[in-house]
Amino acid sequence: MQEPTSLSAWAGTIATALKDAGVDAEAAFSEANMDWSLLSDPYARYPASNMMQLWRIAVRQTGDPAFGLKAVEQMGPTNFYELSVAILASKTFGDALQKISEYGRFGSNAVEYVIKRGEDSLQMALQVPDHGIPLEYEAYDTALGIVEKTRLLLNPGGSESEVGCAPLTVELMRPLPEDPSPWENFFQSPIEFGAKRNCLHYSNEGVDALLPGANRHLELLNEQFVESYLVTLEKHPPFAARVSSYIVQRLPSGRPALDDIADELSLSRSALQRKLGKEKVTFNALLDEARRNLAEKYLLHTDLSISEITYLLGFSDQGNFTHSFKRWYDTTPSKYRAEQEAA
Repeated sequence: MQEPTSLSAWAGTIATALKDAGVDAEAAFSEANMDWSLLSDPYARYPASNMMQLWRIAVRQTGDPAFGLKAVEQMGPTNFYELSVAILASKTFGDALQKISEYGRFGSNAVEYVIKRGEDSLQMALQVPDHGIPLEYEAYDTALGIVEKTRLLLNPGGSESEVGCAPLTVELMRPLPEDPSPWENFFQSPIEFGAKRNCLHYSNEGVDALLPGANRHLELLNEQFVESYLVTLEKHPPFAARVSSYIVQRLPSGRPALDDIADELSLSRSALQRKLGKEKVTFNALLDEARRNLAEKYLLHTDLSISEITYLLGFSDQGNFTHSFKRWYDTTPSKYRAEQEAA
């Protein structure tokens, strides 16, 4: 099984929190064998084992067992790029939680979010896949903390709406700390330390409350990007996934050029091709795969016109898009959409 990884944004919040604590963040990254320069690449990923080492170093150097919550406080509205935008455009907090559960692998595939809804409340629990890497308590704190931070970002009005309500209860596997106040202050809820799982409980009223910033079109477009990225991440090693992310990002501006993507990654053209070759994939194959994945998503899950999809996929005209689509699915985009809707 391939080792799980975390988006550079996760590590970036740790770096910022370390700096705020007066710690040499770059030295901490070096000790954890993590490339500091990757922080400037939004789609770079760090191995989970190195991330766990970084958490241990951070707690040791700051002397703060609640350091994971400090990292959460550094997170902004768009820390996770397209996923953040899709979440912030959600219709309800429950929709946002569903996206976190479904697409949380975008941020890190070292842990999964599992939702269970009851008669009066919704549970958002953490589950660790069988990858063999023990997670630090700080990683759990951060994974739950970002859910609560999302609720606050979705509800700038605070207690004026139901979604402003804090969790009903919080379960944490970490043992009762000497000073539990950092967790109590952060979650503003009763906390069970030493629990059998890590879980947040929200009222159904809060989960179903409508959000003022809902935007279905923006939500769908960014969801398609995230889904395409995850397909690539699960199929290819991390570097190919990074390249694919830049390809998808540039598609609405026309067919992405290999040289432009190489510049984004601070690599020469030949170096980029060589690195992709080691992962047994080519630039053109990633471009074709990204277009195919997105074409299907746009046709089946949006009401975008064929001409709009042509533009979003970087084709010069609708004829070129139709030609490629026939190669992928042996039919035209219009017929494919009609057949799937009728099925």
